[in-house]
Amino acid sequence: MVHGHHPLPLRHCVDRLGIEEGARVWIQVLLGIGVIILLFGLAAPIATVDQLFLDPDTYSILGSVQNLLHNGDWWLALLIAAFSIVFPVLKYGLLFIFSREPVSESNLTRNLSLLRVLGKWSMLDIFIVAITFGAANLGVLSKVQVHWGVYVYGAGVILAMLAAFCLSWLVNQAKPKKADSIAIPGTHWGRLLHGIAFICFIAGIFLPLAEIQKWLFWENSYTLASALVHFFAAGEYLLPLVLFLFVIALPILHFILTGVLRWQSSVHSKLLVATEFLDEWAMFDVYMLAMLLVMIKLSDNASVSLESGFWLLAAAALINIIDSARLRFT
Repeated sequence: MVHGHHPLPLRHCVDRLGIEEGARVWIQVLLGIGVIILLFGLAAPIATVDQLFLDPDTYSILGSVQNLLHNGDWWLALLIAAFSIVFPVLKYGLLFIFSREPVSESNLTRNLSLLRVLGKWSMLDIFIVAITFGAANLGVLSKVQVHWGVYVYGAGVILAMLAAFCLSWLVNQAKPKKADSIAIPGTHWGRLLHGIAFICFIAGIFLPLAEIQKWLFWENSYTLASALVHFFAAGEYLLPLVLFLFVIALPILHFILTGVLRWQSSVHSKLLVATEFLDEWAMFDVYMLAMLLVMIKLSDNASVSLESGFWLLAAAALINIIDSARLRFT
């Protein structure tokens, strides 16, 4: 039997790699607080939807999945349940296991990287609420009121992302130091595609994402920029700030840093780490999936067509995913 292939408990890896035991304990405390907040957010009210001629209904995330199942929307219920319930709970469980159970250093690094990449997709339901609120301002629904539960749930998701990042950062910091400068394989095609993606992203913010027509009496366009304006006009301030940060500001910063990487033959390793970090927090691709799901659901009550802004943002998201994957394997 070759003992060298046995994985070591993380606490042994921590000692061997030089990570302080106290840091690992604080991560476990963060996980404990985060999972309590997440579970509370799953059951807390996130929105009240007031349909015409019907009594208003208040939903939690768990209740929205149950409502979709009751209405026969099985595929949508399963998708939301997978992203908004199963995955974040599973992520907390895996992070807690990684911090205690035997695991090799290479497996830990790989698993943490995967969880960090996929973690942002747990924000899907928050964006669905935001887009539904915007659609209500267009008159598709009579009224949508956002409740505090959406922020509690979002805090639970973000705490899991922070815990995964902190654990991954501590492990990477304790590894033998690599060269400060890293060679980046830049090509003219890569730079061209990155430029196209950035232009598509900026244009998609202001162009119509969807055209919504209801009962042949009116039609209106849904744009990301106008949705933010509607939020402030309706007196809702926190949710548009979340949208602006994760869907506009951080993606723009990520595009800028990626552009710097693409136009340099070699960059400082910290710049590459910062770019990877921003990639995990830039969530306009999650917003696009939420937009698609909401528009499909709204098509039951109105005529909905996806417009140029949606396809431009979708193209930017696809190129960004491919570009980010290539940088991760640099």
